Amino acid sequence: MRSDDLVFPSPKHGGYMSDSYPRNALYDALSNAGLGHLRDKAHKPRPFRFHDLRHTFGAYAAQAGVDLEVIAAAMGHTSTTVTKLYAHLSPRYKRNELMKMATVVTRMQQRSRKHANRKGA
Repeated sequence: MRSDDLVFPSPKHGGYMSDSYPRNALYDALSNAGLGHLRDKAHKPRPFRFHDLRHTFGAYAAQAGVDLEVIAAAMGHTSTTVTKLYAHLSPRYKRNELMKMATVVTRMQQRSRKHANRKGA
């Protein structure tokens, strides 16, 4: 495999990088930004983990309307079963989507009433 085939090649040798390299870089960035406390074991509801970025990616992609098959492929999943665990939707997003559905139903009811009134007139 060539280094230009990799999304994140090792800065040292151009090949596969150790998984600790990006994790430690993120944790250093959190500390430098004054957010190191997010990593404390006492942080509630739980400490931030590097793996949380996968959840964020899955959730944001799903909320943007990306098909679960596409998200699964991007995350390296062989099926959408595991992807569904990552692609959870925020309560606000669910509420907004339900409001869109309620608006559609209301419009359909209004059109149906107008149609019924025309037939009866």
